[in-house]
Amino acid sequence: MKGLQSRRVVQKRMLILGTLLVGAALLFIINNSTIIVHADTEQNYVYESVEVMHNDSVWSIAKRYCPNDMEIKEYMNIIEEINGINSDYIVEGNYLLIPVYE
Repeated sequence: MKGLQSRRVVQKRMLILGTLLVGAALLFIINNSTIIVHADTEQNYVYESVEVMHNDSVWSIAKRYCPNDMEIKEYMNIIEEINGINSDYIVEGNYLLIPVYE
């Protein structure tokens, strides 16, 4: 009986470990994707996954990718909303989804 119980415990642990590994692999794939396509009925754009580099801020990233017909502050607000952040402080090494308008 003890052997059967310990086998079940091992099986449960293996299932949990497998699930965690698959989840981690999916997060890695998603974070390292370069472009995720999204078509909006009003404007066509794609999301580009951008790695935050040393000394980057939402403002500096917005300035690099902001369309010519949009104010940088408006574009910053869009980036913050998409990524669920509410300040200009971002962490080096993290990724932000940036809408790139066509």
